Amino acid sequence: MRELPKKPDARLSRMNLAMAEYLSFLRKRSISGANGGFRIVLDCANGAAHKLGPELFRSLAADVVAMGVLQTGVTSTPDVVHFHLEGLQKRVSPKNARLGVAFDGDADRALFVCETGKS
Repeated sequence: MRELPKKPDARLSRMNLAMAEYLSFLRKRSISGANGGFRIVLDCANGAAHKLGPELFRSLAADVVAMGVLQTGVTSTPDVVHFHLEGLQKRVSPKNARLGVAFDGDADRALFVCETGKS
């Protein structure tokens, strides 16, 4: 018996459209040339920024090293990001990155690490 093709999930289509619109919104607000040509390490905390964070910076011509990009449903709280920057700090310098960014689980806060790994 032949299987019928599956219908696309309407919720996924709406979500993809919303993400594309949000990325466009963010790109329009970036400083032209601010990210291009250098490496950034992103810790997306397996949370809300897991897909959009790397995609945004790549679209702005940054070389992105992404960590914490598995959508596990278990995200860190803001306190976890504040107190556990060690993984990000250890990756920035060896990857020759200019900047490290750690997002909290819902991506409404971020902490930054300079190219030497200091926060």
